Amino acid sequence: MTRLSLVFAAGFAAFALSIAHAETHILYPIDSARTSPSSNWGSCCGTSSFAPGSATISVNSCTYQGGYCMGDSHRAVWLYEMPQMSSSETITLMALVGTRSGSTGSGVVSWRWMNTPTITTTGITDTLYSPDASQSINWSGSSNFSITTPPSMFMANDGGYIMVTASISSEYAMNFSNNGSSGTRLVFYSEPGCPSDFDSNGSVDVTDLLSLLGVYGTANSDHDLDGDDMVGVNDLLHLLDAFGECQ
Repeated sequence: MTRLSLVFAAGFAAFALSIAHAETHILYPIDSARTSPSSNWGSCCGTSSFAPGSATISVNSCTYQGGYCMGDSHRAVWLYEMPQMSSSETITLMALVGTRSGSTGSGVVSWRWMNTPTITTTGITDTLYSPDASQSINWSGSSNFSITTPPSMFMANDGGYIMVTASISSEYAMNFSNNGSSGTRLVFYSEPGCPSDFDSNGSVDVTDLLSLLGVYGTANSDHDLDGDDMVGVNDLLHLLDAFGECQ
C-alpha cells in the first residue's frame, strides 16, 4: 500500500482536468429503397413492395379520381449501420441531412432500430406504422434539409442499424439525392462520457478515487479503464487525468 500511496501522490500532483470534445459521425446508407404499392387493381396507396434505391429516390402520395386509382404512392427508405460506441459515450444530437428537389409539402420521417443489415418489406412496414420515433415535417423549397431526430430514438439504442423512411403528401414527385457527399445521410454528435465517475454524480472526485483503490490489483471490470482486464496504475492515471467535473 505504501507503493500505491507514492503512485497516488505523484499522479495527483500532476493531474490535468480533461475536456471532452464532441465527435461528429456521418453515416451513409448501407442500403436504400423506393417503396411501391401492390399491383392489384385499386391498391395504389399501400407499401407492399420495394426496389433498390438509385442515385435519386423519387417519392409522392397516391391519388384517386372518381373512386379510381390514378397514381401510386412511393416512399424513400434508408438503412444505416451504427458504429460501435463505448458504454459511457452518449449521443447528444442526431439528424437526417441531405438535398432534395421537386415538389414541396407536408410529410413524415420515421426512424426505427433494426437488428439486420437488410431492407425487408416487414422492416419497412414496422418503421412506417410502429416507429421508434417519427416527425411530421414540411418539405420547403430549399434544396437542403436537416431533420432533427427526436431524442427518444437515440436514447433507446436497441439495435445495430437504423431504418429511416420519408414521405410527402403531394401527388407530384419530390426527389432525394442518394449519391455521394450530397446524399441523404444520418449525422450525429456524441460525447465521450465520464467513465471514471463510478458513482455517477457528475464529477470524478475522492469518492471515485477511493472506489478504484478499493479494487486495485484485481480484475474488476467496472474500474478497468484501460481495458487490460486488471485495475492497475494506468487506470489510476486515467482517473487522475479526469479529476474534476465531467465535461
